[in-house]
Amino acid sequence: MDFKAVFAVFAIVISLVAYIPYFRDIFLCKTKPHLYTWIIWTITGVTSLLGVYYGGGGWTVVYDAFLCIEIVGTLIFCFKYGTKNITKSDTVVLILAFLAIIVWWQLKQPVLAIFMVSAIDVAAYIPSFRKSWHDPWSETALS
Repeated sequence: MDFKAVFAVFAIVISLVAYIPYFRDIFLCKTKPHLYTWIIWTITGVTSLLGVYYGGGGWTVVYDAFLCIEIVGTLIFCFKYGTKNITKSDTVVLILAFLAIIVWWQLKQPVLAIFMVSAIDVAAYIPSFRKSWHDPWSETALS
């Protein structure tokens, strides 16, 4: 039995359990994802997928590909169902994240790159957190 395959399938199931209610809430207009947050997560997620693929990541590629489908799907839904409340501070976070992504792509040190992408992903939460703080009903409690 290939335990890596089992863990990949298990991770995909967990991801589905998390995303199906989120997508449902988006379609019901209970959740309004923030466009900038999902742009940043799409870039980091797809970059991660490519890195794992070209690095010979095996079963991790299957999970990362599935996760990227969910992330890109959410980004696409943002254009129709997402929040329209974008502030200057959100734009500053987006620009800083883009600059950090460019630096991250140039890094040749894997550990530093991991810290960098973690910081970028955390920064991506800022626009969504601000949106949710000012409009708490734009996210469901489950999400």
